[in-house]
Amino acid sequence: VGIPSIDSDNKLFFLLFNGIAREAGSERFKTRNMAAVSRQLSVLLSSLNDHFYQEEMLMLEHGYPNLDAHKRQHNKLLEATAVYIDGVHAGTNNIEQLIFYIGCWMYGHILITDKYFGEFLSDKRKYGNSIQHARLWQDHPETGKHLLRTTDMVRDVMKLKL
Repeated sequence: VGIPSIDSDNKLFFLLFNGIAREAGSERFKTRNMAAVSRQLSVLLSSLNDHFYQEEMLMLEHGYPNLDAHKRQHNKLLEATAVYIDGVHAGTNNIEQLIFYIGCWMYGHILITDKYFGEFLSDKRKYGNSIQHARLWQDHPETGKHLLRTTDMVRDVMKLKL
């Protein structure tokens, strides 16, 4: 997204996620309980929660106009993942659905929503806190629309039954 601290965290999240996906797809996983994957998911979600807080503080500091909508996306991931994990433990969801949901959310959120924040900061570096920068983002045709695309994509993924 062009913000070193966020890019570094995102690389770590994908490494953690890929490890979880590999573990969940392994033959070993099929013959034991979900304890190892649950622990790995807890680490990922805890790391994401910390990252979300730092990212939101950065947005607040720079006056990002879509902070509230961005925060809602963060909260929805954490809430929906908790529900999915409960469903996996109860036997109403399978681990593949959970992995697919988190993967789609991460890719969509990072490649669309976080990238948009990176563009905002890049423009801010270019224009500073000028009226020109404020107008550029106030009148930007994509303001808010990127959030809807990501939210719609994740909602559609949640409906899938694998």
